[in-house]
Amino acid sequence: MNVVFAADYIASSPGAFIRSLTKLGKKIIENRGKVAFLFSEKRFYLEKLRNTGIVYVCNNTTNRNFSLQSLVNLTRAVRKIKADIIHIHFVGMAYLIAASLLKFLFCYKLIVHWRCIPDCITKKKSKFRYKFSPYFYNFLSKRFIDANIVISKAISKILIEHSFSPQDKVYIIYNGVDPEELTKYNYAEAQVVIEKLIDTKVFSKPIVGMVADYSIEKDHKTFIKAADLVRQQNPDVIFLIVGSERKFFGKGIKEDILRMIESLRLKENVFLIDKCLYATEIIPRFDIGVLCSHNEGLGNVIIEYMMAGVPVIGTNTEGIGEVIHDGVTGYLISPGRYNELADRIIFLLKNSEVKIKMGINGKKYAEEKFSLENWIKNIINLYNKILDS
Repeated sequence: MNVVFAADYIASSPGAFIRSLTKLGKKIIENRGKVAFLFSEKRFYLEKLRNTGIVYVCNNTTNRNFSLQSLVNLTRAVRKIKADIIHIHFVGMAYLIAASLLKFLFCYKLIVHWRCIPDCITKKKSKFRYKFSPYFYNFLSKRFIDANIVISKAISKILIEHSFSPQDKVYIIYNGVDPEELTKYNYAEAQVVIEKLIDTKVFSKPIVGMVADYSIEKDHKTFIKAADLVRQQNPDVIFLIVGSERKFFGKGIKEDILRMIESLRLKENVFLIDKCLYATEIIPRFDIGVLCSHNEGLGNVIIEYMMAGVPVIGTNTEGIGEVIHDGVTGYLISPGRYNELADRIIFLLKNSEVKIKMGINGKKYAEEKFSLENWIKNIINLYNKILDS
């Protein structure tokens, strides 16, 4: 099989999405297939993908809108590898419309991969395009899209209930994480990396980390308010925020976070890390991993925390509730409840046996259910099913 992967958003650092896509591409090539990639922005790490397939960049699609360049580059990619499948990630208009327009000409199968909850659901805006979106996607699903992959039951429920897609075209495939990514660095090695990044010694100090790009949905402010409460009881705790600004969706948020840290006098306790190439290099040193999102399709970093044997605390929203077993692998808290988050952090730091047990439980559960090997197998099985139909 020959596959074109297209994504209208990619992070500034090579996260789990790029790493998993690289390994999936290599698997397709091992099976004598061909691969091409279409992205909306130039990133330094895309050069590594050239060993796997052809890489095209459509610079004018960073706003996720359809453009002539996206149509031209998709045409070039399809013709170059004689594509059987177009697999679109991060649903915007750029490649979805282009792939729909070209489908009758090239007769490939079209798969859309929903890695987050649709904007028209999370943002609840009154603009016409947000209200019209479900009907538009429903039209595309019935006429052009052969399969909608979702990363959680929560997204599946939303797509079906809001008529984005017929139920028989929705397939749940949980994200996968390579356990080896979390074992490249041990506790001590990860500590060295952290100390270099924040220019502060953290020996024997508890570290609570949150890996999340700067956006309103990730709710970093709840994390900082909780840090303030925890600091009052344990002034040695270090809080790390690891992320980067999104070009269109995170402007100004980092500045707000820095002002909040300043006003609460937390500069000795809370550090922002935006120069970390791989979060997996520092996660093994975390004592607790946190994700405070208001909404989340799944929360891939929760899986990474667990793969590293780190107990987790996450908000009980959509996909996060499918990953965390409350009281077993970590704790679920209500969104925005910083006092509840602080209480859970304080409890785990005081009760090391519970913390260690949760870390062990989470690692075992993540390796069984969210391995990258299983993810690749499930994706390729779906490819074969769609092609056979």
